[in-house]
Amino acid sequence: MEAALELIETYEELERTYAPFVDDGRAWKGDLGGLEAIVSGRDRALERGAALMARVRELWGPWEASGPDAQTRARVFGARNRLVELGLSASKADTTLLGKIRRRADDLRRSAADTTLRHKASVAYRKGRAGL
Repeated sequence: MEAALELIETYEELERTYAPFVDDGRAWKGDLGGLEAIVSGRDRALERGAALMARVRELWGPWEASGPDAQTRARVFGARNRLVELGLSASKADTTLLGKIRRRADDLRRSAADTTLRHKASVAYRKGRAGL
């Protein structure tokens, strides 16, 4: 029973660790600093999550070998399923974030092309005027 409680607590800690992943895509305003904050936050959470997942793997075998009753099994799998649902939500948020990043990169690319075109036109105009 104690292994089941520790498994549930570890899954809940994983859920708290990964929960910010779901909101990152919505919170990003298109700035580089915000994107760097999201990436560094995710790196820290993934490092913390790796240690927690190692603990889950360590606890899982002995817990399952102990022959848990149906109610305990349902509680552990319920905690695990909540984590899976969170992962699916985070994946959707990642897709949204990647779309925002692509749009922002396209905007910057177009802006750079327009700026280059205006610069070339300005240089050509000045060269033409200097020759008059």
